[in-house]
Amino acid sequence: MNLDLRDQKILSLLDLNARISLIKLAKETRLNKDVVRYRINNLEKKGVIQRYYTIINTSRIGLTAYRIYFDFINLDQKTERKIITFLDESFKAGQIFTIDGPYQLGIVTWEKSIYDLQEKIQSLKKQFGDYVNRLELSIFTKLNHYFKKSLPLSAN
Repeated sequence: MNLDLRDQKILSLLDLNARISLIKLAKETRLNKDVVRYRINNLEKKGVIQRYYTIINTSRIGLTAYRIYFDFINLDQKTERKIITFLDESFKAGQIFTIDGPYQLGIVTWEKSIYDLQEKIQSLKKQFGDYVNRLELSIFTKLNHYFKKSLPLSAN
């Protein structure tokens, strides 16, 4: 999907601050407020904008962020859906994503302690252990978000 420069500018501004007002967006893009609203609605309808979210510093509220990658064996689509549902409900994963490479699935989750996480991993292995070949766990010690003034959408 090709986006014109105005849509690219709107996306970049929303990436910097998803709570920016329509009035400020209109001023920054030099467009009428109604035009900005119309363009945002179109971007939402087309699925370019799927959600707006807050970035939380989880360490400030006593949580540690973990990323877990899973390598599965003999996994059919039905079982994969069950595992994803389990991860969503049991781990309360903030992100669940499929990937290519040595791992097929990954999650980002937050826990008060490594012991709480270990308990959930054991529960996963108890229920789906026949399918889990291996998993790799990493701990976020610091997470920085780098916002771009523009998105790399053009081929130039």
